[in-house]
Parts: sequence; structure tokens; C-alpha cells
Amino acid sequence: METGPPRAILIAFPKYFYIRGRWKNARERLAAMERELAGGLLDPALVLGVQAAIAAADALTVFTRGERSAAGRHFDAITVLERVTGVPGVGEARKHLARFLERESAIEYSGEALKKDEVEALAEHARRFVRFVGQILPVGP
Repeated sequence: METGPPRAILIAFPKYFYIRGRWKNARERLAAMERELAGGLLDPALVLGVQAAIAAADALTVFTRGERSAAGRHFDAITVLERVTGVPGVGEARKHLARFLERESAIEYSGEALKKDEVEALAEHARRFVRFVGQILPVGP
């Protein structure tokens, strides 16, 4: 596990292609999360929710700042997202991402048995964050 301060990398190639690719990743993983939830597969649903939220965060921070989290730690995405200014609602969206990642991490590393209602509540944070990003990005569905 990497330690130290969060790092960000600047995106040197055309931002639009990176944003479009990460946004596609976010939507596909969110759809896969929904399929896993419908099938009662809670653990894979949480993993896919994390992947969707991180991909959406990357797309948003590259769009607004030209950078994304460079570390393998999910919480670094929140740190880079804190640098985003001038976007209405970004603070509330950041809270959804933070709540989701904090609780998901606690469950994943504690060995707790997953409860469907709690996973559904966590999934809603991922949905809200991805939905928010979709309203900001200049790329279509």
C-alpha cells in the first residue's frame, strides 16, 4: 500500500479522449453494479460501485483541472476533487463520494458480513455521484 501525500498527474494528451473514456468506464461499471445488486451479489456490486465512482471522479477532475489522482488509494480521488472550484454542487457530490468510500472501505477490510440494505444505501451514494458528474461533463451518454 502506498503511503505519503496524495499525488496528482497532469493529463498531457487531449483531455476530451481521456474524459470520454473514463466517463464510459463509469457508466459501464455503474450498470454492472446494478446487475450485480439485482442478482444479490453484494460484494462484486460494491467493488463495481467503487470503480464507477473513481472513474467518474477522474473524468470530472480532468475536465475541470486537467489532472486526476495518481495514487492507488481511492481516497486520493477525494483530495484531487477538493481542488475543483467553481462547479455548483461539487461539495455535496464530494460528500457522497467520501461517504461511499469510507463505509465501503470499513466493510471490505473488517470482514463484516454484507447486508443488502446497507449495500443498497452505499450504491445510492455511487449513483448520486456519477449522476452529478454526468450533469457537468460535456460528453454525451
